[in-house]
Amino acid sequence: MKTIKRTIAEVARDLEGAANILILSHENPDGDAIGSSLGMAMGLREFGKNVVAANATVVPERISWLVGAGEIVTELPSTRGFDTILLLDCAERERTGFDLSGIPEERFISIDHHPNTAGVGRKILIDTQAAATGELVLEILLEMSANIETAIATALYVAIHTDTGGFNYSNTTRMTHMSASILLDRGVDPAEVHRHLFGNERRERVALLGEVLSTLELELGGRVATCVVTKKMLEKTGASPEDSDDFVSYPRSIRGVEVAVLLKEQGDGKYRVSLRANTDVDLSLVAKKLGGGGHKKAAGATISGSMKEATATLLDALTEAMERAAS
Repeated sequence: MKTIKRTIAEVARDLEGAANILILSHENPDGDAIGSSLGMAMGLREFGKNVVAANATVVPERISWLVGAGEIVTELPSTRGFDTILLLDCAERERTGFDLSGIPEERFISIDHHPNTAGVGRKILIDTQAAATGELVLEILLEMSANIETAIATALYVAIHTDTGGFNYSNTTRMTHMSASILLDRGVDPAEVHRHLFGNERRERVALLGEVLSTLELELGGRVATCVVTKKMLEKTGASPEDSDDFVSYPRSIRGVEVAVLLKEQGDGKYRVSLRANTDVDLSLVAKKLGGGGHKKAAGATISGSMKEATATLLDALTEAMERAAS
């Protein structure tokens, strides 16, 4: 069976031979998606590659300070001029939010750490033991002997930092800290990163948090905590949808809660659901059943229906998963 290390080497050799590369990640990007995209883009440009990074959603404000973030385009450029389409932090065309149908599979390379995905492309690197795709991008750039300057290192550090909850989540490993150490040696200022991510809150975001926490409900005997973000709340506080990105961590911190849920009203009768677990319940399977995906302890999906219907659908799926985990 091919090892991850061997696959990393194969991806590195493939990228060394590529000339024009389009980098895509999943829509509604998080810090790992954007940080990995920027780190890879800047690293490949060190070798004279023509690289364009695109995302179907605007870069979230809290990570828009990263070098190169303003160069990520939201319109899909013509793919004809690219010999390689690199999917980062997602391994399926559909998750990018762009129409990539009709493009031959051999033009893709997938690099991801999410479970329950087969991947697409001439090279597929999926390592579910990696805490973040940023870890894998770092390994590839090191394999290529890239000059990892401070801007590249900071982007990858943000990728890893955000996907591990500041190195607090259970996906944090020895390799995670080794990767962080390498990036610190390349000039990352962790205090500056923390200030940008957590010490620079907009008053609108804090006001929105108050509104969201007022919707807190405990379900299934206190084992599940739910909160809701509505469009009315956004209008009332002047906050943006991305301001609520990590609000699910608040219900998760309640004593006795096994699963935290944040439902975001999207309009057109749809709700974006973020799930976080404190126990062994497999949320990736819950999300997949609902048409989404993610990790065992952090996943998401989009549910159609009224708020009452969306909540009921979700609780049914969670009940089944929690019973399975307990058996």
